[in-house]
Amino acid sequence: MSECRILLLGSPQVERDGRVERVKLRKAIALMAYLAVERRAFSREYLAALLWPDLGQKSALANLRRTLSLLRGTFANGCVVTEGDQVQIDRTLVNIDIEEFQALLPAQSTHPDLVELEAAAKLYRSSFLEGFSLGNCLEFDQWQDAVRERFQSELDSVLETLSRQYLQMGRPKLALPYAQRWLELDQWNEAAHRALMEIYKRTGRPDLARHQYESCVRALERDGLEPDDLTRDLNDAIAENHHTSRAGVERDPPAGEDRSAENGAGVGAHRKRWLMYAGIAALVVVIIGTVGGVGGFFSRSDFMVTSAQVLQTGDELSAVRIVFRNEGVGRGRAGYSVVFSPDPVVGAAADFRVYSSEVRVRANRDAIVVVDGATDIQEFVDQNAVRIPPGAYRLAVVVDPRTRYRKDAEHNNYLASRDRFFYAGATDVEVFKVEITYNGEDSLDNANPIKVFIGDRTRYDTPEDWGRFTARDNGQYYFPLDGVPRRDDDESGYFMLFVHDAGDDLEHPHGIDSHDVAGIYEGGSESLTYGSITVLSGSPVYPWNSYTVSFSMPSLPTADIYEAEEFGDF
Repeated sequence: MSECRILLLGSPQVERDGRVERVKLRKAIALMAYLAVERRAFSREYLAALLWPDLGQKSALANLRRTLSLLRGTFANGCVVTEGDQVQIDRTLVNIDIEEFQALLPAQSTHPDLVELEAAAKLYRSSFLEGFSLGNCLEFDQWQDAVRERFQSELDSVLETLSRQYLQMGRPKLALPYAQRWLELDQWNEAAHRALMEIYKRTGRPDLARHQYESCVRALERDGLEPDDLTRDLNDAIAENHHTSRAGVERDPPAGEDRSAENGAGVGAHRKRWLMYAGIAALVVVIIGTVGGVGGFFSRSDFMVTSAQVLQTGDELSAVRIVFRNEGVGRGRAGYSVVFSPDPVVGAAADFRVYSSEVRVRANRDAIVVVDGATDIQEFVDQNAVRIPPGAYRLAVVVDPRTRYRKDAEHNNYLASRDRFFYAGATDVEVFKVEITYNGEDSLDNANPIKVFIGDRTRYDTPEDWGRFTARDNGQYYFPLDGVPRRDDDESGYFMLFVHDAGDDLEHPHGIDSHDVAGIYEGGSESLTYGSITVLSGSPVYPWNSYTVSFSMPSLPTADIYEAEEFGDF
């Protein structure tokens, strides 16, 4: 029998025989977590209403049945138990991290076991069901929030105890990581701020203690609060002792010389002198640039893009109108790039730089630049071999004084337009033109997209042979052949597989077979909806041809042995 473990403190996971098993349906994760935390059996009707509140009872029970089937396949050890109308997890057949965490918490004792508390802190990877939400189940979301707060309160107590105990033992360095993590739970926790201030004081770092106090003040000011007397008194005491002897600096055993603070004094003095000289030099540059009016070299330019407007003819891009602003001193110039980002519903992975140039703007002035789509952009795309497929896009303009195209560069100014437009793409890019209509009951959105897999019809031996594309709404899509790793070299054509991926976690087809859609996903059909194209099953598809996909719900799995005995065939 396999050994199974449920991990809920952090992103939800299932481990089977030491290997992570991905649960491919969000409702299955929610059901697993609910049964694991509540530690008792629930009726099918209650669970169906909890997880599918917007569906009728018959549909909700059918979905619960599919979800239970998926969970049984995930664990494969019988720990998901149904007895009559009741559903529960057999806790003797599975280990659950929340139970392991709570078992390590101390009873009422003045001498807690620090080894066990450290193990508990390590076990707590992150908050309960980190990053997980159903979004459309109010009762479950409220339950999840309450459980998260309960476990966070228990972790808060663990970290506080470890911080205080190690400080009392004269081992501030051991207390440091726990105090830092304690503060991460609540930036307004003055006790955690004081613990860090005390640690920095005892380890000979009064400057860090002062910075910690200032951080505390800023956090409280955001809510109109001030530090209490204990925090202010500790800060005053640290300031008074700032210039006293460092002989009393505490060190964690084993004893050993730590001269980092003494060495830091010389470094700090050198840094202050350097900053002073740099400040004088900067002041001279500004004066020269202002008084002398010297252009490009000695002037400072603070460029930004204040407007990026898409001009369209019908639905298609005709030009881009950009307004730049220079809030610097003197005349300056900066490089900029026009970037097309695939519309969020399309889901292509990359942005495309379709134009780059420079702009010159006088101080405290605006400059208007019009980039023509048919000449400027098309010439740039052709000359630089930008492999941009036709499709729906949104516009962004990146201003970068260092002429580097990086949206996250330190000196960049970045402005995105909300306008959506169609762009015909590069002339030499081959695409599959697909019209998708989704008629399923589950949602089709960013979190639950349609995955489109395209592979050579006669050679698709490994998952890496397939191109993967994403659709997040009904509409017309252009999937570029450039995204298919293995090309058709014998003119046999391609296969297209369509999967509605609940949870957006399907990286590649599993058990690749265009005729066996149930084998595409390791979990089976419980977490998928399938589409079919208008051509006959198994017929090849080719770039530049048009195809239509219509989706419907898959049939329910046949009754398993548990449900057949209890309810017969629904």
